[in-house]
Amino acid sequence: MALVSEATLETFHNSFERCISCPEFFDIFYERFFASSDEIVSFFEGKDLPRILKMVKDALFLILMASDKSSFATKKIESLASFHAGLGVQPAHYDFWLSALLCTVEENDPQFDQDVADAWSEVLSHGLAIMKAACLESSPSLSS
Repeated sequence: MALVSEATLETFHNSFERCISCPEFFDIFYERFFASSDEIVSFFEGKDLPRILKMVKDALFLILMASDKSSFATKKIESLASFHAGLGVQPAHYDFWLSALLCTVEENDPQFDQDVADAWSEVLSHGLAIMKAACLESSPSLSS
């Protein structure tokens, strides 16, 4: 994976700061994410949502670090990916996640434009690729 450019990282970081200045940003995101699929809702039934929201914030920072080739962050994401795969999370669920997140960014970042959308997608792509790969690795073989 090529390093994400400094300009892309700056665009992402500035947008992220604008987004998290809205105290409801993650709540809005999760409402949108839950609305994206009944399957998504079932993963979170009975779970500690405030703890999960904190974990999402932490994961975004890890993904940002991994996009700059941090081996520490990449290993943490790999561990998180294995955990999610064990829960039965599928690659398509990450597509719902990304779509909900980008819609929430668009709604909450007053400077949102195509460059901002592209920066979020590029920065998140490395971490999401790791997450999706873990799902595929844990899936039973179709030839069995």
